[in-house]
Amino acid sequence: FFIVFYFFFNFFCFFYNNFYIKTFTMEITYGFLYLAIITLLVVIMQFVLGALVGLSRSKHKLLVPKMTGNAEVERHIRVHENTNEYLLIFLSLLWLSGILVNTLLASVFGVIWFLARVNYARLYYKSSSLRHNSFKLSILVIVILALITIYGIILGFLNL
Repeated sequence: FFIVFYFFFNFFCFFYNNFYIKTFTMEITYGFLYLAIITLLVVIMQFVLGALVGLSRSKHKLLVPKMTGNAEVERHIRVHENTNEYLLIFLSLLWLSGILVNTLLASVFGVIWFLARVNYARLYYKSSSLRHNSFKLSILVIVILALITIYGIILGFLNL
C-alpha cells in the first residue's frame, strides 16, 4: 500500500512541477458584478415567464398535463420554453466572453439580450407573428458572444 501511495504521490508532484504552467485567479471587479446582475435578471425573467404560464393556465382552466387548447396559454408556454432553450447557451457565452475577453463588453451584450427577450415575450403574447425581430436580435447577440468567446480562446492559446 505504501509503495503504491509513494508512487502516486511522486507522480503527482512530478506532474504538478513540470506540466502545470499557470494558475488562473479571478479578482472580483465591477465587471463581474455586472455579469452577476445580468445573470440574476435573466433568472428572475425566466421565473416570471414560468409563473405567467401557470397564471394563464388557471385563467383559461387548462389543466396539466394538457399543452394545447387555448391560443393564449400556448403562446405563454412557447415563450417560456423558447427562452429556456436558449438560456444555457446565453449564460455560458456571457460568462465565458466576460472572463476571457472583457466583462463590460459581455455585459452590454447581456443587457441587449435581456431586453430583446423581454420584448420577444411582450410581442409574442400579443401575436405570434410580431416576435421575429426580437428573436433575431437575441440570436444575433448569442452569435456575437460566441465570436467574442472564440476570440478569447484564441488569445489565450497565443499567450501561453
